[in-house]
Amino acid sequence: MLVDQIIYTPAEVEAEKFLVSVREAEHGSVVSDVEEAAEGETVTLTVNPDEGYVLTELRVINSVYFTMEKTIAFDPEANVVTFVMTDDNAVIQPVFEKKSVIDEEKETVYKLDFTNVAEGAMPKGWLCVQENDDVHQYPNTYSQGARTFVGFQGYHGSALYWRNGKAETGSQTNSPLTLEPGSYKLVYATAAWKEEPQYKVELLDAAGVAVVVSQVQQAAPNVKGERGDVSSAERHELPFTVTEKGNFVIRFTDESTFGGFHEFLLLECKIITDTASGIHQMRAGGVQSTGLYDLQGRKVQSPRKGQILILRSTDGKTKKMIF
Repeated sequence: MLVDQIIYTPAEVEAEKFLVSVREAEHGSVVSDVEEAAEGETVTLTVNPDEGYVLTELRVINSVYFTMEKTIAFDPEANVVTFVMTDDNAVIQPVFEKKSVIDEEKETVYKLDFTNVAEGAMPKGWLCVQENDDVHQYPNTYSQGARTFVGFQGYHGSALYWRNGKAETGSQTNSPLTLEPGSYKLVYATAAWKEEPQYKVELLDAAGVAVVVSQVQQAAPNVKGERGDVSSAERHELPFTVTEKGNFVIRFTDESTFGGFHEFLLLECKIITDTASGIHQMRAGGVQSTGLYDLQGRKVQSPRKGQILILRSTDGKTKKMIF
């Protein structure tokens, strides 16, 4: 019998302990019951969110970076979290968010997600057409032109840089944007990489017909070609209604009038259910919406503000609605 590579600790020697450090966080705090613990011991964390905020993540970080993408699992409703110590120091970064933001995420049916998008890559489902009809699209990575920029302060820390043309999602066959009948809001925010470029955004149905179109808007703030603070960018909401299930395209179009490059940063783009509207996804019990009709009985695809329409459902019932 050959016995090799035996590692042991004498009984009288105390087990090695590792540091437990919790970083400061905005909008709340997390406190550990110990400053150090041995491998296998249970560590207890007490969660103290500010009013109106909730703990959304407990990141295990390397120095000040979240490069390992490790987190500690917890019950969002609990104010006490426990975990078992490993054989390494535990540096924990809590993340708190507004309850209203969490509630909105529950109503989100689509969002531009930068979570796993590296510098230079195109976000999933996105396509940009720039000067000279040059196309940049997912899943490719680029060193110039339309692509993802990282390193900003505010919003998601990343942005889709695009210029002199359009940026859209839903047009790629492998990444359709499918919506059920109901009322929604298109939520978006943009900044300017340079100058004061202008744009509009629209939602198009499968036939290319606009369901809703924004006014021409100016991208702001202007970060002057640097990875700066974009937290002051205005968050816009564009309400719309879908009367029939189908595939749609969200399209941002350059509307600038000055010469040269018109450079934009798309910071956020999502579609959420408009719970404040009178129309919801009517599917319970097999009842569904069959469409919106004007007072003359003609079907309407894109309601106008102030318009009175009739909502018909498959059970034969109708409901008068004011937009």
